[in-house]
Amino acid sequence: MSEKMKMIVPSILNQIQIELKVPKNQVNTFGKYKYRSAEDILEAIKPHLKKHKVMLKISEELLEVCGVLCLKSTATLYDTGSGLSDSACAYVGVDPNRKGMDMGQSFGASSSYAKKYALGNLFLLDDTKDLDALEVPKPSKQSKTKSNVKKSENDNTSLITEAQKKQLRELCKDVDELTIKHIADAIKDNRATQKWADAQINLLKRNGDKNANNNE
Repeated sequence: MSEKMKMIVPSILNQIQIELKVPKNQVNTFGKYKYRSAEDILEAIKPHLKKHKVMLKISEELLEVCGVLCLKSTATLYDTGSGLSDSACAYVGVDPNRKGMDMGQSFGASSSYAKKYALGNLFLLDDTKDLDALEVPKPSKQSKTKSNVKKSENDNTSLITEAQKKQLRELCKDVDELTIKHIADAIKDNRATQKWADAQINLLKRNGDKNANNNE
C-alpha cells in the first residue's frame, strides 16, 4: 500500500476535527455547568461522515483493571474506500452497587460516558465543564411546607438541607460527571435525605484528601 493511501484516514480525521462543532447544550442545574452528551456528538458527526465518505463504529469491552470493573469503549473511523481506519478509546469504571441505580442503569450510565470520552478523544473535543451563572432555583413555599411535614413525620428521613446542597456543589467541582449525575438525580427525585447527604459529603471529602495526597 502506498504512503499516499496510508495518509487518507489521518487527513480526513484532521478535517473532521477542525470542522466538527458540538455545542454544550445540556445543562446540569445541580453542578451548575453545561456539557455535551455522547448522543449530541453522534448527531453532530453524521453530516461529516457523509461528506467525507467515512464510517464511525463504536465497540465496547468489559474488563477488570486492578480489581475494578471497567468498560472500554473504542471509537473507530473507517474510510469506506480504502478500508483503513483510525481509533481512540476510553475507560470508565462500573459500580454495579451504585445507590439509586439498578445494575442495568449503572452499566448504561458508564457506557454513555465511555462512548463520550472515546468520541472526544478521537475528534479532539474538550471535556471541560462550562461553569455558568445558573441560579439554583429557590424552593417554593409549597415545597418548604412539604419538606417540613416530612421532617416532622420522621426525622431520620428528613430531606437534604440547602446548606448540605451548597456543600455538595462545592465538593462536586472536581469530580466526574457520573458522580454529579447520581447526586443530582437523588436530589431531584426527593430521595436525598440529610443522613444520605452527610454520607456523600464525607465520601467526597475522603476522596478529595486521597487525591491531594497522591499529587504531593
